[in-house]
Amino acid sequence: MIKPQSVHVGSQPIDDYTDVAGDACIEKIRKLARPLAGKRVLFLNATFYGGGVAELLRSTLPMMRDLGIEAEWKVMFGERDFFDVTKALHNALQGGKFEITKNQWAAYLKINRENAKGLDGDYDCIVVNDPQPAAIIKYLDTDARWIWRCHIDTSEPNEEAWNKLEPYVSKYDAHVFSMPEFVPDEIPEDGLYIVPPAIDPLSPKNVDVPWRLAGSVLRWVGVDLSRPIVCQVSR
Repeated sequence: MIKPQSVHVGSQPIDDYTDVAGDACIEKIRKLARPLAGKRVLFLNATFYGGGVAELLRSTLPMMRDLGIEAEWKVMFGERDFFDVTKALHNALQGGKFEITKNQWAAYLKINRENAKGLDGDYDCIVVNDPQPAAIIKYLDTDARWIWRCHIDTSEPNEEAWNKLEPYVSKYDAHVFSMPEFVPDEIPEDGLYIVPPAIDPLSPKNVDVPWRLAGSVLRWVGVDLSRPIVCQVSR
């Protein structure tokens, strides 16, 4: 049986963000979290490392746990055929071409079905991230509330790709997008939320680096430090 893999999220006290966010903001977050204390929330995605979703979950789940929410993170198991399909689906939902066979789509549904069989635990809410695990809702019998969190630009999706995915996405109780412009027309306003992505100022990639260390790294990769530098930073 395929079992989604649990990811250890560590700990991050919410108070560590006081210097950045301020006392009022931290207290507001605590107030909002109090009614959710003790709730079991599962976050499901397709990878534990290397993507923006993984970075997001690694930053937010430790804070949620500090606030009393029993947040868990699991990564679905898949084979190469599955990830070939989801890569094509991911690109097509952003407007690219969508060329897959019936057997490939069957492989996508099979992996979602098998992961659903191996998903144990009694949850109050399941948050499914992006298209890779989106169909799992069809195969899991639970009383949990379902949220689909879409992190990609689906403002002009490939019609064929969206028609494949929409019957599963429509089953969710709520939908979360990064921008209003990303929301497809078929998504109902009831249960629709816009949550922009954010930067974690305390993550390892955002810590201040002493100039001496930064300079040595830049010289090592061949940057001429005697000239002005224009730098664009992204994931």
